[in-house]
Amino acid sequence: MDAKPCIVENPFDSDLTERITINVGGFRHNTFMSTLKNIPDTRLSWLAENHTNCVEYDQVLGEYFFDRHPRIFAEVLNYYRTGKLHCPGDVCSTLFQEELSYWGINDRDMEQCCWAHYKRQINTEETLKSFHLDSARKMDGKEKSGKRKSLTTIFAKEESFKRGFLKRWNRFRPKVWAFLDDPHSSKASWVFIMISCLMILVSVTQFCLGTVPSLREDSFTMKVLYWLDFSTSIWFTVEFVLRLVFCPSTKEFAKNPMNWVDLTAILPFYFRLFKLQDQISWLVVMRTLRIFRIFSLSLSFQILFRSLISSKNELFLVFVSVMVPIILFSSMIYFAEKDANDKNFQSIPESFWWAIITVTTVGYGDVCPVTKLGKVIGAVCAICGVVIVALPVSVIGSNFSYYYIQARTRVQQPRRANNQHQKTISHVPANIMGLTRRSTMTGSPDVRMRKRVLASPVRKRLRRMATNGEPGRLRHNSFQHIEEVSNM
Repeated sequence: MDAKPCIVENPFDSDLTERITINVGGFRHNTFMSTLKNIPDTRLSWLAENHTNCVEYDQVLGEYFFDRHPRIFAEVLNYYRTGKLHCPGDVCSTLFQEELSYWGINDRDMEQCCWAHYKRQINTEETLKSFHLDSARKMDGKEKSGKRKSLTTIFAKEESFKRGFLKRWNRFRPKVWAFLDDPHSSKASWVFIMISCLMILVSVTQFCLGTVPSLREDSFTMKVLYWLDFSTSIWFTVEFVLRLVFCPSTKEFAKNPMNWVDLTAILPFYFRLFKLQDQISWLVVMRTLRIFRIFSLSLSFQILFRSLISSKNELFLVFVSVMVPIILFSSMIYFAEKDANDKNFQSIPESFWWAIITVTTVGYGDVCPVTKLGKVIGAVCAICGVVIVALPVSVIGSNFSYYYIQARTRVQQPRRANNQHQKTISHVPANIMGLTRRSTMTGSPDVRMRKRVLASPVRKRLRRMATNGEPGRLRHNSFQHIEEVSNM
């Protein structure tokens, strides 16, 4: 039925007297125009200001229709009524975030009682996107290897590829990069990655055996180790040059710390050729860091690494909570032992070693107090170490278990038969643009309002969402989501 104005409180206030009906997903909601204006620069506030030319208005039924989630809209409408935004516990946080973006509401306005649960799900989604879940799915046999989406998108050549304008070099370059970086792009790529991992193990083994005194005296063994070092260095040099030449972006390539590890691990071999190994002997240790490339192929290691990153606040808490008792007990043990045991505790900085070993409950026993007061201080220091270190470590372990369960569950989840992309919020703001364009073309007197709304920060954000995607959303990393070029 048509929405008819009803007189409430002030008969001269048209906003308070006009009641409207909003149909969201088949559920009708009744409210007043004045309620929709409580939160400015949002979709419903624009509807209240420009309701006569709104494309969502059904003149036959006398209501506004939106094909959106009705359960979430009830919370959105309550936000206009009460000024308090709550997230239902039975609604996915990512879906709630998309609906808030559609209605032009900032999720930072959410109440604290719902923020913790909402934000944890959002952070979990962003963290899991950085995992190689597709690769792990193939490793577990849950997904058959096949052609994937166009890799030309990563190289910013998609339009040219569709039109057939790509040169032979640009067509060949994505294939080589997928071969070098994605072990699941082809069987040949998997063999190449396995050979590279084997070379890493050989290089680390050669480096460790080269420090054994008995082997260094054997000329034959040293010659074998030299040729092993020579072959692995040549392999890593060729691989590094190929990755540098065929990478999607040189700037992104330089931002990857593992590429710098590869470079510094190669340099000692060439410095030895010019007899400069004495100046850069410490760089040889960098080759041991290459072993992290092997670990990067493991989903469990990725989860552990990401769990540590997500627990950076807890790690900082561990560092601060450990440094305070170290300084405190180092000072106390120094003054307690300086007269009876001045050789082991000559100064407070030298007492740091004893305090660190005691707080972390390692207890080497190379330095220990001899006085009664010193032993009491040592006992209290060890007890404090157990309490201080155990609590933050349990939080880190909880994060690892949470991410591991989430990632493993998604890896084991079967693929849907129709793998079509779900509609995202980036397509929605175009309707708002159409609303304002229509109001201008029909000659309505809302041009001033349109200019004001288009200049608002929320509208600018929605316009960017309609063209380039919402700012701040996690985008595909060209070094993590390498996909094969179709029909090439």
